[in-house]
Amino acid sequence: MPHTRLVFFQDANGDAPVWEWLKVLRTGNPKGYAKCVVRIRRLVECGYELRRPEADLLRDGIYKLRARLGTVNYRVLYSETLKMRSQKTQKRTSDALALVEQLTGKSQQMADLVEQEQASLDIARKIYELRTKAKLSQVELARKVGTTQSVISRLEDADYDGHSLQMLRRIASALEQRVEIRFLPSLKLQPA
Repeated sequence: MPHTRLVFFQDANGDAPVWEWLKVLRTGNPKGYAKCVVRIRRLVECGYELRRPEADLLRDGIYKLRARLGTVNYRVLYSETLKMRSQKTQKRTSDALALVEQLTGKSQQMADLVEQEQASLDIARKIYELRTKAKLSQVELARKVGTTQSVISRLEDADYDGHSLQMLRRIASALEQRVEIRFLPSLKLQPA
């Protein structure tokens, strides 16, 4: 699927509430910001095929991106733009992903947080995909692994970051897979 073009909503004054909120979040809660950045990147990658646990349809073509950090739930509403914007509006609006990447900046700490969030999301998605491809419910997989349904549910949660190698191996074995670990060079940002 081709990448989706994402733009931030701007009100009549030209203010973009989500953009302003992200700027505050980046400063006040970098880990929460990293979770939201990963979800925004996934929305650009998957478009309207993005589903739970990362996104959800509310109603009437309104969706929400979903992220959680501890007891705080982050939600970003989005919808598909059906009408072309006027030329004047198009000039005021910039690519949201480019704005987010610019805001994320060249901070190595922020890049590391985003990379960690991406890894947690990738693991959760892979477990879910393998389980559904095997046509197993969470309960059935839990029985094969020797654990409970709630543990499988937690492992499939995009916001869970307590994956252990031992549990991943047990799941892989139950799904007739194997876990492969690779060490790659760190993504070091170049100074500005």
